[in-house]
Amino acid sequence: MKLWLTKSKNLQIATKRVEYDLPPKFIGNTQLAFKIDESIVSQEEAPSLYDQMRQVTKDYRLCAMTLYVQTCTREYELLTNEIKQIVEGIPQENDDEGGHAVFLHYNGLRSREQQQQRQYVLDIPNNMIISSQPQPIRSSKTKRNYDRSVKRLKHKFRLANIVLRKTDKSKVLHLGKIDDYDKKSNDYMVKTQAYQCLGTQDPLPDLIQRTNKYLPDLRLAK
Repeated sequence: MKLWLTKSKNLQIATKRVEYDLPPKFIGNTQLAFKIDESIVSQEEAPSLYDQMRQVTKDYRLCAMTLYVQTCTREYELLTNEIKQIVEGIPQENDDEGGHAVFLHYNGLRSREQQQQRQYVLDIPNNMIISSQPQPIRSSKTKRNYDRSVKRLKHKFRLANIVLRKTDKSKVLHLGKIDDYDKKSNDYMVKTQAYQCLGTQDPLPDLIQRTNKYLPDLRLAK
């Protein structure tokens, strides 16, 4: 009944659209219009050609709307006839067996329609991979190397002196030993003389003096 109500509503809307000359978008958006070179065609002939364009567009809209209403009417009539056949097949008396037979008959009609529709539908299994890009074929040798790499990483994760840290690149991780990280950190501190203020030598006054000397020179250079 829900489908019948939908088709009935569609038919009413289509009829009203014809009555008020309001075609759907897929019909109303089609319009024949092109520019006529009035430097070649005379001013008396150009309006006649434009009128013919508008008439062609109007005729198309009329034919398209007529076919659209006919289609909606046909769908409504077929569904109405199907419901009438089901209602007429219901026995007048309160017979459970008769009602069950009508129920089976209705389901049989719907099943046959669905089977006919499936004949024109391509059934693609869910386990198929569909892609517009070529898929790489992984060879057995590549698969073995991949498995070995995974096992090697799992083994390293179990070690106590292994650290996994995030690098400057947001999507890159670095795997290394704690001793290596400490050595690199100490080498960096020696190279840059970082954290000297924590000891006996404070590099801050020298840095301020060089900055104060650089700023006037920069101003004079301008």
